[in-house]
Amino acid sequence: MNVLRSVAALVLIGALTAVLRISTAINPATAGFVYLITILLIAARWGLSEALVASIAATLSFNYFFFPPVGTLHIEDPENWISLAAFLVTSLVASQLSEMARRNQDRAMKAESERQSEQFKSTLVDAVAHEFKTPLTSIKAATSTILCSDGLTTEQQRELFAIIDQEADRLTSLTREALHLARAEA
Repeated sequence: MNVLRSVAALVLIGALTAVLRISTAINPATAGFVYLITILLIAARWGLSEALVASIAATLSFNYFFFPPVGTLHIEDPENWISLAAFLVTSLVASQLSEMARRNQDRAMKAESERQSEQFKSTLVDAVAHEFKTPLTSIKAATSTILCSDGLTTEQQRELFAIIDQEADRLTSLTREALHLARAEA
């Protein structure tokens, strides 16, 4: 639980109560819905613990400022007890549902991020495999030519050995880069 967010939730409920009290056209049902929507927004944005704090504060404010006798935490009409209990239960359940939806969204985003990471790794492995394949193909072609051709001149043999040497150096460089990449990932 983030204490600053909980304090912000309390301040928000207090400010909302002040605005609702100033407005003369607000009845208890409307105030309850406004509190409930605010609690849902708090739960969706900040989390369950902050929404629970806001629910309790809103329930107390709802009782104190909107249920007769106004200005006390006492409720005379049994129907108002039912309304207040229903408000509290609704706000707690709605907060829990909102928190679950937020967590599901976080999980989905994390799963998508992991999927993209795996796709990137797969693409990278394919590219690295292709990069290794090119010098190996050149080395194989040059050695096959040397082994199968009897009539090669010394100059042609040197040229083929130079190709083998260059491609072996390229393989060494690719191997070094792949090892650096593996270490960086680890």
